[in-house]
Order: sequence, then C-alpha cells, then structure tokens
Amino acid sequence: MVQQPGGRRERAPTPGYDQALKELLLESHDAFLALIAPGVTWKETLSEELPAGVRRADLVWLVEDVEGQRIILHIELQVTAETTFVVAEKIAHAPVPRQEKSRLMGLLGVLVGMRLPKVDLVRALERDHMIEEIWKESSFAEAVTEITARRMARAALEKRFGPLSDDVLAAIQAADEATLEEVVGSNSLEEARTHLGLS
Repeated sequence: MVQQPGGRRERAPTPGYDQALKELLLESHDAFLALIAPGVTWKETLSEELPAGVRRADLVWLVEDVEGQRIILHIELQVTAETTFVVAEKIAHAPVPRQEKSRLMGLLGVLVGMRLPKVDLVRALERDHMIEEIWKESSFAEAVTEITARRMARAALEKRFGPLSDDVLAAIQAADEATLEEVVGSNSLEEARTHLGLS
C-alpha cells in the first residue's frame, strides 16, 4: 500500500499480467475503444478509485460519444477462454489491415498466455476459421503451438507409461511438431523412443 495525502491508502501497482495489460490499453486506448465501442472517443484517464471508495476499478476513462455526450467508462480486466474468443472475434472483424490484425492477435496471445493454460488459449483461438488463420499468421502462434505440443506429448506418455527418463524428456523438448504427433500416437514407450531418435 502507498500512503496518500490525507491518510488515504492506495494500492501499489503490481507487476505481471494486469499491469502489462493496463499499460498496453493506456498506450492504445483509441484502438481498444474502436473494438469495444466504435464511435466513442477517449478523453482522459480518471482515478481508478470508485465513488464508494470500497474498491478500485482496473481502468476508468472519460470518453465522448459521437453526439458529444461525455461518459465514464469503467473497465474490469477478466481473462477466460470465452472472453479471449470474444476479443479475438473483435480483432478479426476490425477495420484494420490484415498485418495489424495478426499483430494484435499475437499480443492477445502473449497477454492471455500469462494467465490461461496454453491449451485453453489455442482452443479459444481455433474455434473460428478466420480467427485461426489470423492467429497462425502471428509470430507468437508458432511458439505457443510448439509448447502445447510438447506438453501434450509428455502428458500422453506419462499417463500411459509412467514417469519418463531424462533422455526422453530432453528429446521431447528438442522434437519438431511432426515428431511429437508420432510420439503421441505411440503404442509403447519403445516406439515413442524410436520416434524421438533414441533407439
């Protein structure tokens, strides 16, 4: 907590997902508003303390609609597979160039990947064909896919054959996606070792 004038205490900012997302939104408030409230214009950031003083919001912005009416927008940052899909849909249909969509989808993957298991992230982004195509064009998608494939291969082998030896674990980390698919389909640990080049 940070002591403020007048004895009021304020939360110290915490590093990690929430802070990274807040910074990203503050830097890109116009693009964010274009996704969630087209036609609304950002004016300024307000105090995050809600009027009752009981709790704080993640972000509070003063915005203005097309008729000049000013509105206070209270933003709460929640991450679930469903909200990830909704945001991905907004990005996929946003009136921006394809390259920018791919960049935004990659940023979404980075931020959500800090909170959700990679498998859930991939499932959320591959529910729709258009979203999946844009996602796969981003540089982050390849890294997430490889991480997910390695985890799935390890989990599949451990479930069927028990704890794995260090050489098998190292080979899984070094294997490409095609090899990992063969490993997951192995009928025996010896067959998996063969696919990994260990026999």
